[in-house]
Amino acid sequence: MKKIIIASMLLLSLNCFADVYMKTDLQGNVTYSDTAIPGGKKITITTTPQNTSSTATSTTTNKPTTNESPDETAAPSDAAAPYSEVAPYTAFDFSSPKDQETITNQQIIPITIKISPLLQKGDKVQLYLDGNAAGSPAPSLTFNLSSVERGKHEIRAVLLDRNNNMVRQTNTITVFVHYGHLGNLSNTNTAAP
Repeated sequence: MKKIIIASMLLLSLNCFADVYMKTDLQGNVTYSDTAIPGGKKITITTTPQNTSSTATSTTTNKPTTNESPDETAAPSDAAAPYSEVAPYTAFDFSSPKDQETITNQQIIPITIKISPLLQKGDKVQLYLDGNAAGSPAPSLTFNLSSVERGKHEIRAVLLDRNNNMVRQTNTITVFVHYGHLGNLSNTNTAAP
C-alpha cells in the first residue's frame, strides 16, 4: 500500500511541473496551454523553498507555420511581464471635451481621458487630431492641444503598451473650434472738415 501511495505522489508531483506555453496576440490577449502553441513561448515555472510564489522564464519554442501570418503569432519579445499579470482595461474614453462640443475663443483645448483601471506602468497614450499624431505618446491622461485652427476637428486617442502595441482606442469625437472676430477698432468718430 505504501508503494502505491508513493508512486501516486511521485506521478502527481511530476504532473505539477508540466510544460506551459504562452502566446500574446497584437491586442495583448494572452493564451496559455499545456501543449505547444505556434508562435508561443515555453514558460518554466520554478519555486523557491522560502517562498511559495512562482516566477516564470520564457524561451521561444515554435515559429509560425506557413499558413499563419507573423502578425497574428508574434508575441512581444522584450515584455517585462505578460498581460495576464496586470488587470485588463475596462474603460478608455474622453472625459472632455464631449462629442459635438463647440469650443469658443480658446487658444488651448484641454483634453482629459478617463480610464479604468489606472494607467499601468509602461503604458502610454497617443492623441490624434484629424488623423495625425498630436505630439508623442505620453504616460498621461491629460493633454493640451494648442494652435488648433477654427473649424471642425476629429480627436481620438490610442492606448499603447510598453512595446507600442495598441491595447485600446477611444471613439472618435468631433469638436467645433470658433474664434471671435473683433473687426477694425480704429477711431471712426473723426470730426468733419
